[in-house]
Amino acid sequence: MMANAEERPAAPAGKRIAGVFYRTVHKDNSATPLSAEGCDWRSGRFHIAGQWRVHYLSSAPGTSWKEITKWAGARLERRAFITYAVEARFRRIADLTDPTTRDQLGVTREMLTGGDVTGCQALARRLREAGFEGLLTPSAADSTGINLVIFEDCMLSGSRFGKPAPIRERKG
Repeated sequence: MMANAEERPAAPAGKRIAGVFYRTVHKDNSATPLSAEGCDWRSGRFHIAGQWRVHYLSSAPGTSWKEITKWAGARLERRAFITYAVEARFRRIADLTDPTTRDQLGVTREMLTGGDVTGCQALARRLREAGFEGLLTPSAADSTGINLVIFEDCMLSGSRFGKPAPIRERKG
């Protein structure tokens, strides 16, 4: 667990990233698959409801689905959801998948993936204030997965994400 986040050393340099990430949404939300409206009324691992909006993307379609099922806490019908491939390019992302970066920030993998999200929310606030556009983090739902969390109002010039395209997942 992160001790006093305000007393930690300065955040490490950010990492540039570019690639394709994935987001799974219910078919009812297919007109706006990149919406962050839910952040206004429900807190999450790296945001506090009504305080700031984030976009949660995953490094693989399977990780994206596992995040949805963990969040929902119930058995869901896969056919009621669509997974989108999303192009992303960012200039300053905190890479929390890197143990050295975690050490510099005074956080552990267990804190990032555990049940108590208050430390993650405090870390997100700190990274936002330090000028990060978002973070890469181990998935709490998929032990081998990685998530990209984008701070909607912290994007730098030249950074972007979008062009969501539905993907066809293999049965099996």
